[in-house]
Amino acid sequence: MRKKYVIILGGGLGKRFGGNLPKQFIAQNGKPILWQTAQKFTEYDKNIEVLLVLPKDFLTTWKTLTSAFTPLYNLKIIVGGNTRFESVFNALESIQEEEGIVLIHDGVRPFVPIDLIEKCTNSLDIYPAVVPTCSAIESVRIINADGSNSPIDRNKIQMVQTPQGFHLDKIKKAYIWGMSVNFTTFTDDAMVYEAFFKTPVQLIEGTPENIKITYKKDLQN
Repeated sequence: MRKKYVIILGGGLGKRFGGNLPKQFIAQNGKPILWQTAQKFTEYDKNIEVLLVLPKDFLTTWKTLTSAFTPLYNLKIIVGGNTRFESVFNALESIQEEEGIVLIHDGVRPFVPIDLIEKCTNSLDIYPAVVPTCSAIESVRIINADGSNSPIDRNKIQMVQTPQGFHLDKIKKAYIWGMSVNFTTFTDDAMVYEAFFKTPVQLIEGTPENIKITYKKDLQN
């Protein structure tokens, strides 16, 4: 059986959320958002290795906020980088093994259903890289280079979610290459994979409840 890893990204400062405490540390129902996210993956599989990426200036904050909780299974803290790319790279570098599967998930998606985690994992038995997406439900327009705008057929648009899943050896190679060419502005892991392997990832069906908390109002949903 292949070993499973999940990289949970909590290294951002959440400036759009507002306040002095990054949103991933905000308590909801008595526990930080980031803790609830990590719990989802250990509920799915207590043997999955959780690599939790935190900002270096908030390591003590995390320890204080979670000191009263029962420790999560197989949890390892990784110090984040200056960008999302660098944070993922740091987490991948900490994995000594080459074989296995790895899920990469936004720390502020605490509502991810366990059956979606299972679907992503099982899909890696067939595909080397999978990404959950949802259809666009609103009209979509694009801003053109000249400042004008025009509509896009929303039936051709998919909204990308996490966890994104990969064969460990492949995503490691893609990130090592990305670091070497300074491709640190990619906004998700599928972009790094596709840029290196020149092949598309497999899309699987996501779910609307798997929202990414960005603004304070998102906590009211």
